Amino acid sequence: MRAAKTSAQARGASEIHLEVWTFNVAAIALYAELGYAVRSHNMAKSLTPAPEVTTQVHDYGVP
Repeated sequence: MRAAKTSAQARGASEIHLEVWTFNVAAIALYAELGYAVRSHNMAKSLTPAPEVTTQVHDYGVP
């Protein structure tokens, strides 16, 4: 993260933005520890139904 910050500053950037999934609590905690803060929430809604998930079970005679 230090290298990314140094590189961004060398290119004249004034901010670094991250995208983190809300379920990734460990990453959120790490980035907060490094000084990053939540600025917005990105929300989405699927317009198509989720594909049906099927599972195949094979019995190879192994107990």
